[in-house]
Order: sequence, then structure tokens, then C-alpha cells
Amino acid sequence: MVRLVNALAVLGHRIRLITYFPDLDHFLSEIDLSRVEVISQRSKSKTTRLLSIRRTIRSSPPDCIISFLDTPNIIAIASSFGAKPIPVIVSERSYSLSGVNTATWVRFNTFRWASKIVTNSFAQAQFITTNYPYLTHKLETVWNSVDLNQFRPSKRTHVANSHLRIAVAASINPAKNTLAFMRAFRKAISQNPPIQLAVDWYGNNFFANGRPTPSSSYYLQALDLRRQLGLESIFRFQEPVKNLQDHLHLYDAACLPSIYEGCPNWICEGMAAGLPILASNVSDLPLIVTPEIGWLFAPNSEDDMTRALIDFAQSTHQTRLQMASAARGRAEQLFSLAAFAERYERLIYEAIGLCRDQRPTKQ
Repeated sequence: MVRLVNALAVLGHRIRLITYFPDLDHFLSEIDLSRVEVISQRSKSKTTRLLSIRRTIRSSPPDCIISFLDTPNIIAIASSFGAKPIPVIVSERSYSLSGVNTATWVRFNTFRWASKIVTNSFAQAQFITTNYPYLTHKLETVWNSVDLNQFRPSKRTHVANSHLRIAVAASINPAKNTLAFMRAFRKAISQNPPIQLAVDWYGNNFFANGRPTPSSSYYLQALDLRRQLGLESIFRFQEPVKNLQDHLHLYDAACLPSIYEGCPNWICEGMAAGLPILASNVSDLPLIVTPEIGWLFAPNSEDDMTRALIDFAQSTHQTRLQMASAARGRAEQLFSLAAFAERYERLIYEAIGLCRDQRPTKQ
């Protein structure tokens, strides 16, 4: 959202960004405040918050509202109603694994009043088409964008006879498949002759003030399994970092063994950084990760994950260099911010019912 706001501002649009959790303003440092007006709502109750945001929007109606995530989507649609309706572009940022239930039925039926629905995966678009076919004509799939200047290839040198290092960036929870991946990793390095691999997993362990919470149970299981498998020195859990791009020169591949995904930022960022990819063959990843840039595996098959890890470990240095170059090239093709903003700009004009040759002054 921040990247989109800045990019649309550069294209000449006047942007107002409305936020409603004033204490969560860490992203403001990334906003170009010379081009973007930021309005922070401070209402605490859900009802007064909705009314306050609606009042702010309706006091100076924009040509279009763009919202990300479930609650903002509802607020945006509620704010669009009036004597002069405002077009709304809502977004779907994940895959509806749970299928059709009451919550999803309510959510998608509110989208009847949206002008456009942007999914970040074709898998989610297909889910909507299958279960809510009356929304199909509103759908548009736009994969995530990556800051290609921030995530870019760096020189990596692999020392002969040293471990190939794999980076994973994901919360430590069942959806990310940590336990099965650890068992597959153990099988891979147990080959004869031995395979030299190491993993650094950057992710939230859900501790609070240094103490586990109920959400930490899966992480604690992972620690116990790591001890049982004897992987403490080569399967390391790291705290999440804000500047992961500064660490990527240390790694030989980016990996994500998730059971399900939408369009995972980490894989997009790893490709932009010129890393070969190891990833689950779920959602849109088979469309994104081609054989030229990495290995796909079935996340529900430890043997298949093991196979991919072995194939990676046995690849030549020259092969990995070629994959790194191809990954960067594919990231530039698929995830550039310019292309991302241009697609949203087209959606904005479509939403307000204007052809490109009839555009008004940008606002």
C-alpha cells in the first residue's frame, strides 16, 4: 500500500491516506509527505471510527477509494454510499483456504458494491469465480510489487566445502510448514556422501516480552524437533528483521515451504535479490517460479521437499549463478513498481468510467 501510494503520487495523482491506528505509524517514514496527505483518525470504538472515516471521505469526495485488507474494505464500501457514489477498489491479499463459510459469504457479498476487486493471486481469483460467479466481471489479478532498488543482487562468494545457506522469511506457524521442512532437511543432509546445507529462518515466534504466548506453541514444537534431529547448529531461528535485504548477500537460495500462499512477498523479494528459489508448488508459485530460477516441491510430501533440497545442493556453482541472473530478470519483468502502479492507474480510470483519452486532471 505504501509503495502504491508513493507511486501514484509520482504519476501526478493527489493522494489522501487515511489511517485509524495512530500508534501504528511506523510506515510514515516511508511516505513521501511532500506529495501525500496523511489523515489519522483517533476514534476508538468501531462504530465511531467508521462514521468518522466516512465523514472525512464524504467531506471532500475523492474520485476513487482504494482499500487493502478486510476491515478497510468494509469501511471503504460503507464510505462510498451517498448521493454521489464513490468508486471503490477493494483487495484480496491472501488465499481463502477455509473455503466458503459465513464470514467469507458476508465478506464477498459486500463486494457487490465494489467497482473492482484486486486479488494478488490467480488462485484467489479462481476461488471467487467458482464460489461467487456474480463477482467475476469485477476481478483483476495484480501480483505484488517489489522495490527493485532495495532488493537487488549482491556479490556472493561460496567457499568450497562450506555449507550452502538457505534463507526463509516467514512466521513460524503450521501454515508455513516448519516441522515437515525440518524433517525433510534432516533427510537431505543425511545423504551419502553428506550434503552441506544450512538454514536461517527469519520469523515471528510470537513471544511477548521474552515469554511464550499461546501462539508460540508451534515454535516450541519446532525447537523440540530441532533438538531431536540434532540440527541446532545448521537450522537456526532468527528474529524478524526490518532490513532483511542487507543480509541476503549471505545466502545461496530463498525458500518458502508453505502449505498455502497468496503471492508471497518473500519469494518476490528473493527473486529480486537474485537468489535461486526453493518453494511449494501452491497457489500462483508454479506460474512465478520457473525451472530456470528454482525448484518447486509438494509441501505435503517430505520426500519431495527432500528431493528439491538435494537437487539444489548438488547443483553446480555455475548453474546457481545462471538461476540468480534469471530470477532477477523475471522479478524485473513481473514485480516492478512502475508496472504495478500503471495497472492500478488503469483500474482507477476504469472504475470511474473514463477512457484513457478522456482522462481529467489527475486527482
